[in-house]
Amino acid sequence: MDGQDLGPRGHHIRAVGLNLAQLSREMQRAAEAFPFDPDMRVELDRFAQAIGQLAAVASTYRS
Repeated sequence: MDGQDLGPRGHHIRAVGLNLAQLSREMQRAAEAFPFDPDMRVELDRFAQAIGQLAAVASTYRS
């Protein structure tokens, strides 16, 4: 497959965006359900938000 043009990848990137959005939601639910240290909860929430931002970018990708 080296050197072959595999065609547009927009649909794959958008699908990954959907998976990232689901991961973000699941991480936020998990962080709420477990008794983490408050600082750890803040960091997990930030991480989940960052994943959510990646999901938004990927889901709106146009090829």
